[in-house]
Amino acid sequence: MPASAPRFALAAAVLVALACSLGACSSEPPAPSGSISSEAAQKLILEREAVRDAAAARERALLAQVASLQEENADLRAQLGLAEESAEQQAARAAQYEAGLGKAVEDLNRVAQAPPAVQRAARGNVSTISAPWVQMAGENVIVSGKLWNSGEAGASGTLYVELLLNGQTVDEQSQPFEMGARTDQAWSATFRTSVREGTYSARVRMDY
Repeated sequence: MPASAPRFALAAAVLVALACSLGACSSEPPAPSGSISSEAAQKLILEREAVRDAAAARERALLAQVASLQEENADLRAQLGLAEESAEQQAARAAQYEAGLGKAVEDLNRVAQAPPAVQRAARGNVSTISAPWVQMAGENVIVSGKLWNSGEAGASGTLYVELLLNGQTVDEQSQPFEMGARTDQAWSATFRTSVREGTYSARVRMDY
């Protein structure tokens, strides 16, 4: 081998060592052509986290919608119950109204079929104002007094006057009378009789 061969081999070894020291060679194999960078990996991770957050937010929104629908369903059920109760109350009131109407119709029919009430006509109410006054006039006994009509209508009838001696009827007269409402009327009756010992009195009654 020529003397220049060892020098060439030494120079080559030195160049290789220098290249390795500068990073031209490495103990690790080179990255395969299908690998991604750290920046791309970080971006992919962020995208996946964003997708998970969006899915979680969507899930929360759906759960909120479900809860709202459940509340609306409960409200609708409550309203339906109130509507059914109101319908029952209205039906009960209608039944009461029909019963009351039927009773009113029965009462009207009973009144219509009943005979008309007889109205009492106003009438007089005649009485004596005081006890008859008895006085002697010769052979005559004069009995007098007053009648009073307290009624709302006039009255007419017959006045009967009895002459009593010691409480026993010895004579009697009758006379008609006619008087208006709430008026008084004087009357008198003269009896001719022989004077007897005793007490004379009189008694009157009316027929009208």
